[in-house]
Amino acid sequence: PHCSNTIGDVELDGETMCDFCGETFDEPRTTLMIPTTLVDDTGDIGVTFFDNLVEDLLEMPREEIINIVTDDPGALDGRIEDLEGLTVEIIANVSYDEYNEVRKLNPRKILQKYY
Repeated sequence: PHCSNTIGDVELDGETMCDFCGETFDEPRTTLMIPTTLVDDTGDIGVTFFDNLVEDLLEMPREEIINIVTDDPGALDGRIEDLEGLTVEIIANVSYDEYNEVRKLNPRKILQKYY
């Protein structure tokens, strides 16, 4: 839905309805997400990669990722673990989570990745 909330299992005449805003739609949009920690000589920082950046990291198209995870939710765990040690150069915004008192990177683009 346009409100960006997670939807429940509410179906109404074959359509899915958002519990939060009430918007109905035929097919919910799946958000791809890989939460991780980037480490360099200055320390570490939490990063969550979304959608097209997940496709780029895993080198797989969106539909393939969704199909694999739908069939077996843990099927990509090994592939994600293989990312350990990967050097990633990104363009990102930094935000501060006041509740947890930590800085987070919000990646916008992957410039380069290599081992």
